[in-house]
Amino acid sequence: MNTDNPTELLLALAGQAHDTDDTDQLKALLREGHTAWCEGIGEVRRHVISECQGLTDDMIRQRCADIDEAWEGGMRRSEAVSRLAYAVWQESPAAIAYSELADHAARLGVTLVGEVFEQSRRRTGHDTHPLGIIEHVALVPGAARSTMPKGVCDV
Repeated sequence: MNTDNPTELLLALAGQAHDTDDTDQLKALLREGHTAWCEGIGEVRRHVISECQGLTDDMIRQRCADIDEAWEGGMRRSEAVSRLAYAVWQESPAAIAYSELADHAARLGVTLVGEVFEQSRRRTGHDTHPLGIIEHVALVPGAARSTMPKGVCDV
């Protein structure tokens, strides 16, 4: 499917996934969805970073608190902004659509965990712990709220 808008693409892919039980098709939809997920979070991250440039630390701390994303003790400003961006993204229709796509696929035994892990390992030259990928990229249901490990969206 061709679209430059990750939100439109992820909504369409989730709809297609809902209508199929074909594991090969679901794997293809997940691959395309993963790429769009990475593009979408990248756009949100750039937007949130831009918005936060003129804000004080206390203002960013409040924005984090407003969406239940704590700026924990010892955390750098850049980490707090990244976590804020991730939290904003996870609440977007696009991210929710991808989670639904991934949940449907996972119920049928289809994930990208091994594939993304292997691509990341080849690209970076070291292992990214598979649980880090699972928790951070929502490749399977129940993803944790956090920042992505380096290399997951660079594959």
